[in-house]
Amino acid sequence: MSAKSPAPKSPHDKGVMKAAVNIGLFGFPVLGLLSGMGALSIDMYLPAFPDIATDLGVDDSGVQFTLSIFLLGFALGQAIHGPLSDRFGRKPVILWGLVLYGVASAACALSLEIDQLHLARLLQGMAGASGSVLARAVIRDLYQGESLARAMSWLMLIMTAAPMMAPLIGSLMLEVSGWRAIFWTLTGFSVLWFCLIAWLIPETKAEGELFSLRPTALFTAFAQVLSHGRAMGYALAGGFGFGGMFAYITGTPFI
Repeated sequence: MSAKSPAPKSPHDKGVMKAAVNIGLFGFPVLGLLSGMGALSIDMYLPAFPDIATDLGVDDSGVQFTLSIFLLGFALGQAIHGPLSDRFGRKPVILWGLVLYGVASAACALSLEIDQLHLARLLQGMAGASGSVLARAVIRDLYQGESLARAMSWLMLIMTAAPMMAPLIGSLMLEVSGWRAIFWTLTGFSVLWFCLIAWLIPETKAEGELFSLRPTALFTAFAQVLSHGRAMGYALAGGFGFGGMFAYITGTPFI
């Protein structure tokens, strides 16, 4: 593309694509909602905090910890799924992550004690991170420059539907069938998205680009990010913002 060429009107403009594949018309909605797995897993069950506390016989802090441990698993999962996808490809890691997410969601629904729910939520967070981090990786594989920024904007626009709709869906499930139905719904979500990803989303990682899973290679890669001043500035700014937001989120259901 020459310097005088007009900016592409769509992220699907092949002139700015990096890979020789295209995610198609329905690819962005699928990836957008997939990247909202974390928001769905959090916001859907928030209205059920008091009911979970009553049903499992625990105090408020015991239920609030289910959110904290989910976020811990979500953070760990991002550090795991990224390197795995660099080594084995995006699509296999997303699909296996959805399988584990479905199993963990079912375990949440079947929990009879708060400790069981804590463990299931930890595993759910680790598995759910696959969709959130790798949906962006797929877009990053396909686009660059202004087209990448435009594609990411579309992805974020679609992803915002999850936190907007999730509390309403969760409240409806809670009113009709109880808090366990919320996690069964998330189990069904994982099955549906497994089918959609398998059908609609191709492998986007370029052939021949293999990332070593040796500990020294992983630590070197993470050290480059942690030692980058601007990257850490953005990470800390976002982290403190989310920390304040989730402190508010965990308390409001009981209020």
